Amino acid sequence: MAAILLTVWKRNDKLKNLISALKKNRPPKIYVACDGPRENLFEEYKEVNEVKKSIDELIDWDCNVYKLYSEKNLGCRKAMTKAINWFFANEEEGIILEEDCIPATDFIPYCSELLEIYRENKKIWTISGTNLQDGFIRGDSSYYFSIHFNCWGWASWRDRWVNFDSNLDSWPIAREKKLLEGILKDPIEINFWTKIFDKLYKYQKPDSWAYRFHLTCFLNNALHIMPNKNLIKNIGFDSDATHTQLNLKNSSTQNEIMPLIHPKLIQRDVFADKYIFYNHYKMTIKKRIKVIFNMPLYYPKKVIKLTIILYKKIVK
Repeated sequence: MAAILLTVWKRNDKLKNLISALKKNRPPKIYVACDGPRENLFEEYKEVNEVKKSIDELIDWDCNVYKLYSEKNLGCRKAMTKAINWFFANEEEGIILEEDCIPATDFIPYCSELLEIYRENKKIWTISGTNLQDGFIRGDSSYYFSIHFNCWGWASWRDRWVNFDSNLDSWPIAREKKLLEGILKDPIEINFWTKIFDKLYKYQKPDSWAYRFHLTCFLNNALHIMPNKNLIKNIGFDSDATHTQLNLKNSSTQNEIMPLIHPKLIQRDVFADKYIFYNHYKMTIKKRIKVIFNMPLYYPKKVIKLTIILYKKIVK
């Protein structure tokens, strides 16, 4: 069973749910990284201490627990980057879970098996537990391949993570040479990501490590494994969320993905990637309707039918 990194902060209720889920698998090795409280916020000191107390009390099975606790608040990007660097300095491969990402029972065996199978295949950079296809199955296997990185419950290897361009040093050259055009093809996607990386590079906003890793993956032509069943329930969409406070569709998990059926070919599922981009990333309703009408081949008939109904309501 692969080692696990838990990245936590002050949300003790979420952490308790996470540990309860992990107890079903009883992983033998857990790393815990906890960011510190913000200065002069006494209530936050208490909340962070409660989290540390839960780590000591609730991981009560036979398990080696390693801790990296920050005295000061580093913020999302620095805290996550430091935690993952620490984890992969000690482990050649492993699983990463933030405190609000609750895994299904099959998630850990799913990641552990795929970490071993694709260990030497340098095309594959991460294994995700999150499915954003709204129930639509891609291919005839347990998982498919994507160019999009997802951080809601994932696994990777040290030799992939070591390439992480945290400071976006590669972006000016990539922008000048229009490297995204050769990767993404779609002008709408190219424009979307260009704006995000421009903002990250110029203004350091948002305070996201994941977008930065996304760029690293793009520029290395990385592929990511995505399950055909959702194995992660994200419970972090509330007032304490760092970046996202919307209620998304991956609110439930499906356990039965084992034993795994492996795909015969290692190639990106373009239709699945289009669906993720145009349905997961932020878009207005009118723009989404326009995209679906212009590219009907990328969408199941059910989605097109619902879009037509929505369109009729809007134009009335």
